[in-house]
Amino acid sequence: MPAPLGPHFINVDLEVWSRSDLSALGKAVAPLALVLYVGKSRRKHLVALEAKETRLSSPEATVWALLRVVRSLPPVARKAWRSAESRVFNVGYQAGEFVTPLHERPPGSGRWYAKDPRKAAKASVTTLGPKLIQAVARAGGTITTTIYPATRQEPARRTKRRSSAATGGPANPPLQRTELALRR
Repeated sequence: MPAPLGPHFINVDLEVWSRSDLSALGKAVAPLALVLYVGKSRRKHLVALEAKETRLSSPEATVWALLRVVRSLPPVARKAWRSAESRVFNVGYQAGEFVTPLHERPPGSGRWYAKDPRKAAKASVTTLGPKLIQAVARAGGTITTTIYPATRQEPARRTKRRSSAATGGPANPPLQRTELALRR
């Protein structure tokens, strides 16, 4: 399957922030979810996790999977969940890999079209239904969206070695003898 050209859904991270220790919550979710981080961050305690199910293709399915993890918490972890300051379901999107150049046709008309519509990036449309939003609210959570900007990787340029003529030294400096070699 080719990589998506336009904006697309990546994953949902669940971030739980608290002033008190969340290690019990981190231990409880470890068998059920992929734990990204448990510890202190910015003077608060944080547990960050993702759904273990890797075939989830939509934000809604992923949030439901994370809610199943929350519903299955043992009492000690449930107490840590309830006492947390925030429980954020962060839906992540990649903005896309390239920009589609547009051309005005006819010139001066104000109508812009992709030169080749088959190669144009497509919009990403996702929906979070009312039942899901109610379930997140009942769990005490919020939903946020992060859109990661398009990036481009460029290989590092190799720096040319300066020639000896540029540095003023000989091309191959003579090897210096060590004291040990001189004693022989």
